[in-house]
Amino acid sequence: MAKIKNEVFIDRPAPDVWAVVRKFGDNQAWSNMLSESRLEGEFRICTLGDASPAPGAVLKERLLASDDRLMRLEYSVAEAPFPVEFHNALIDVCPDRDGTTVSWTTNVAPDALAEMFSPGFDADLKSLKTLIESS
Repeated sequence: MAKIKNEVFIDRPAPDVWAVVRKFGDNQAWSNMLSESRLEGEFRICTLGDASPAPGAVLKERLLASDDRLMRLEYSVAEAPFPVEFHNALIDVCPDRDGTTVSWTTNVAPDALAEMFSPGFDADLKSLKTLIESS
């Protein structure tokens, strides 16, 4: 199993960042990998965009936890257009100096998926930073 950790510093207070991150079904606003996402019960249904490894394919993710006190989101891939043996992701929004650090930690198997996911997560965090700092 591979572990991926991507981080970004955002020059805004943590509650402002969490207000965006906590919207589990509305992350296409800051995800370069998605063209659309929507909630269906406990699941986020994502249509993969042009920057993804499978444009137009559908990915189904299960929300495992959303904690407003800890500012932490946990989810896993339930169905994917590529073979996923295991997937668990945590997005933590942490106060840091005069801003916020967002950490996206993912455990995934097979290990080759880490190479596929990590650049997309980096791009998504940069997009999140741009979205929040420009508002």
